[in-house]
Amino acid sequence: MKISNKKRKDELTSLMVRLSKGYSFQPYFSHNITREIQNIVLKELGLPQINIRDHILKQGISNLVGGGKPTLEFRKGAKSSELPEDIKKELLDLLESPKTLEFCLKQKLPRSLVGGKKELTEVFEKNQQKLSKIKDNNLRQRAFLAWNMRAVVVPELGKILYESGLPKDFFSKEFSTEKDISEFLASIPTALCLFTLIYRRDQQLQRPIQKNDFNDIMFLTLALPYSDIVATEKMWASIARQAKLDKKCNTKILSSINELGKFL
Repeated sequence: MKISNKKRKDELTSLMVRLSKGYSFQPYFSHNITREIQNIVLKELGLPQINIRDHILKQGISNLVGGGKPTLEFRKGAKSSELPEDIKKELLDLLESPKTLEFCLKQKLPRSLVGGKKELTEVFEKNQQKLSKIKDNNLRQRAFLAWNMRAVVVPELGKILYESGLPKDFFSKEFSTEKDISEFLASIPTALCLFTLIYRRDQQLQRPIQKNDFNDIMFLTLALPYSDIVATEKMWASIARQAKLDKKCNTKILSSINELGKFL
């Protein structure tokens, strides 16, 4: 996104698409948290659970912009009904091909996407300052967890229970102790990674919050629970290992792509 040298950008894009074969993670962790909570409810009810990996890891550009099934939109006045179905299918297949993904990634992005996330960075900074006022380490971590559980998990859980026709106290026993909350959160690995990475990053008070922190957290939040091996920057690798996310998510965390050879 930030590379201004077209030759370098094109070479990196070609490499990424060739290695990935056009597959990518759907970059919406909130959708995935919803699926994980749905699976908890389905498990409690003894019903088949969602195969989340099939939802978030897909081939094609549509997975990068929401994951919906692509459709053909014809210009006003075009005789779309005369287009044979096999041609329509071929066009849709081409849209989802690695070649089309590579073409799109090589285009110049709008400044609104490249310019960073100044407002989001300011929100992160305010939350960090608010948290730093709590001097007791244990209380600070519990407060952070409570704030985020209330803001992210509880509303979604309530919505799913309501839509499923289940009572509000369906999980009341699960929240009776701090241990119960931790165990419940462990069954929502996307939320677990999200909260852990943000909290651990916020404890580094001497390090200014970077604009790209949100991108790093967003990608790792999805990659850690659903990848066998994750390679990332040294700081994030260290944070994730210290928090034992590698063990909790059953994944290998590397701080350099050069370490990959040990697992091949």
